[in-house]
Amino acid sequence: ESNMEPGIKMAICAVAGPLSGFCLLCMLHVIPRIAICGLFLSLCNLLPIFPLDGCRILVGVLSFMLEERAVRIILYYIECVTFAVITILVIYAIFRLNLGIIPLIALIVLFVKKKYLANNRLSRYNMNK
Repeated sequence: ESNMEPGIKMAICAVAGPLSGFCLLCMLHVIPRIAICGLFLSLCNLLPIFPLDGCRILVGVLSFMLEERAVRIILYYIECVTFAVITILVIYAIFRLNLGIIPLIALIVLFVKKKYLANNRLSRYNMNK
């Protein structure tokens, strides 16, 4: 059994998802569309929003350094800032880039999912094990 902290284990496991998408960039000359899709999927997966891998990485690293209550507070504010930035980008995309209603629908789905999962956000991480 490893003597590694549970938070660090979770962060290392969470890095594997985005890392696999970045590894597809090695195949850019062979399968360019799949490599670009993998890149964008990995970048989106690194957002610090529950339940994405970016949130798991952040929780893992912060839980190694701080107590659970502090992690919850920091994660809450980081998610709020992230959602604010995403909202600004969606509004910009709708009005300046004329992308239509699709980005707005994606934003609404993201907000609904966040509200639905907000009550049990960190309970799934089992930070105390």
